[in-house]
Amino acid sequence: MGKKDIIASKKKPIYEASKKSSNSRLMENLKTANACLVKEAMQCRQEVKRLHIQLTSQVVEKDIFHDIQNDVFALVASSSLRETASRATAEMAVASDREKILREKIETVATEVDAEKIELLALTKEKDEREKELVELKESIGSMEQPNEHGRRRRNLFRRVAVAAPFIAAAGAVAVAFCIFLKK
Repeated sequence: MGKKDIIASKKKPIYEASKKSSNSRLMENLKTANACLVKEAMQCRQEVKRLHIQLTSQVVEKDIFHDIQNDVFALVASSSLRETASRATAEMAVASDREKILREKIETVATEVDAEKIELLALTKEKDEREKELVELKESIGSMEQPNEHGRRRRNLFRRVAVAAPFIAAAGAVAVAFCIFLKK
């Protein structure tokens, strides 16, 4: 072996050693890079999980908010309906009370009209009787012109006419007033 061989043999282990050491550094660098990538991937996975949980929570909160909003709307609507129903019930009660009062007034007026009719019929009957008496008195007066016999009758008849005249006038006035009342 010559000098060249010795130099070559010396170079070979150095070159191989430097090659091994550079491979080893490269491996270490790759391991370090891989460890960093694994660590970063783990962090990204944790971030994705955290974001997924947060998104799920927000969706649940949104659903809860939506449910609460629907419940509030239903509560407001039912409250409004209850208020409207209570107002309608109160108005119906007032209308019913008014109806009762009007019915009582109508019954009272009908009773009064019936009483007035009865009174009018009685006054009409009395008026007819007085008119008959008046006719008889007139006939009597006509016959009074004849002497003595009818003188007494004339006086009695004249007294009856004097007594009956105000009643006849009153009966006529009541009849006229009642007719006016009925026309209204």
